[in-house]
Amino acid sequence: MRFPVLVLLFLAACNCATTPLGSLQSETVTLILTPQVVETADAGEAEEPEIPGPTSRYWVPHLGFQGQINSTSSEELVTRLRQVEAAVAETPDGGTRTPDAVLLEINSGGGSVPAGFLIGKAIEDLGIPVICVVDGDDGAQSMAYWVLQSCDLRAMTRRSVLMLHQPSLNLFGFGGQENDWKNKAESLRVLNRALLEHAARRMSISVDQAEVRTRDQDWFFDWRDALRYRAVDGVVTSVAEIRSSYETGLAPPAAMLTRVPPVKQTR
Repeated sequence: MRFPVLVLLFLAACNCATTPLGSLQSETVTLILTPQVVETADAGEAEEPEIPGPTSRYWVPHLGFQGQINSTSSEELVTRLRQVEAAVAETPDGGTRTPDAVLLEINSGGGSVPAGFLIGKAIEDLGIPVICVVDGDDGAQSMAYWVLQSCDLRAMTRRSVLMLHQPSLNLFGFGGQENDWKNKAESLRVLNRALLEHAARRMSISVDQAEVRTRDQDWFFDWRDALRYRAVDGVVTSVAEIRSSYETGLAPPAAMLTRVPPVKQTR
């Protein structure tokens, strides 16, 4: 069962700091989770970082995706998302609990359409809410923007950018008659429209308007434009702000209350 947005905001942070626990085999996907106190003297070495148990009221593991969206990085991220979903921790009273949500930090310039589809569909199929925060020099561009629109809660930092544009086609050794090239161009046109159906479905403008906006150039968003066009649900100063927002009470980070009047839908 999906949580309301306000609940997602409440679930978005734990009242303790986080620390890197290493990376997966590929540098494109890193895992950052809330630390767990280890009581044993020697816990031994593990091939992959384990999912630490809850250390506060809410259990929200933190995953980070950085770099190109390709077949390898997408499969690794999907694996980690499913591992978080399946994680189980013991409670002091002898019971068990599972994560309340997952915080996914995104910093990607985009990449492969099929690989982006894999991540987006996995996020939608996950049995717990996915809170996505864009932060970094690449922000969320191209297919990374598309993935962001699959998240239950979409946030970004003020220092990040979003970018939406038409898909491209890389041809290696392709040849053919005039009709063959026309078919390739038509397939790109239809693919662009199909991708925009998802990319713009939560925005304050229509798919037709988004198509016009991206027809001749890339469409970049700063945080103000992202709020204005409803490309995100909120803005934060940093990812740490979300993680620490409950240290002083059960209220969303002040920065997430930033509001910019959205662009009105026109037909």
